[in-house]
Amino acid sequence: MTLEARGLIREIGGVRIVDDVSLRAPVGGVLGVLGPNGSGKSTLLRMLSGHLRPTAGDVHLDDRPLRAWHRRELARRVAIVEQFSATEEDLSVADVIDLGRIPHRPPWSGRNATDTDVVRAAAARTGVEDLLARRWHTLSGGEQQRVQLARAFAQEAGILLLDEPTNHLDIAAQLHILALARATPATVVVALHDLTLAGAFCDEILLLNRGRPVAAGTPSEVLTTEIIDAVYGIHALVDQSADGPHVRFRPPRVSW
Repeated sequence: MTLEARGLIREIGGVRIVDDVSLRAPVGGVLGVLGPNGSGKSTLLRMLSGHLRPTAGDVHLDDRPLRAWHRRELARRVAIVEQFSATEEDLSVADVIDLGRIPHRPPWSGRNATDTDVVRAAAARTGVEDLLARRWHTLSGGEQQRVQLARAFAQEAGILLLDEPTNHLDIAAQLHILALARATPATVVVALHDLTLAGAFCDEILLLNRGRPVAAGTPSEVLTTEIIDAVYGIHALVDQSADGPHVRFRPPRVSW
């Protein structure tokens, strides 16, 4: 399944949040979207999912514009985990994960045996199988993030969009979740802040700054001292290795 964006622009109040972004995600691979805060990463992912309409440009799924897909068809093919998720409903963890199964069954029908098996498998993959009976609102931020990832895995979509999936997670959980994303047969687009994690887990990287693309290519091509200095305004030391670029930073000198 292919995912391509062509000349995406999103304006809010006359300000371009995303400015002429084009991309083609590697089929079955991982595309990392990087950039400073406010660079348009979340807005880009929401346009790729069809949750947000671009001001200009198009998103194509299997060479068809997203607007040509029926909403239910699209939900079976594209799953998104947004950075912040909330619900007013008093749902169990199992109920939240089961939301990913809704596009796969007839309207108004309940969970069947297949759904139950998929929900349990997704919970096991993300390490929340012991939380299935818990209420969503009793979970920590990190636990909620894992449950949302389980919901996306239960959706069994060919395109997986992850907006800061390591948010609230400790380092072991971060590595586990990104390894899961890397291992899934889906095409993954993931917004990240950690440059070294991006270098280790992504096949390709798109680097944004103030809504515009400034570099695209393999991690070794994009994560260089010169590019990081230009975009983030900090001096980075980049060690290229077989595991991908390892980025270290010199602490800035500040006065009190």
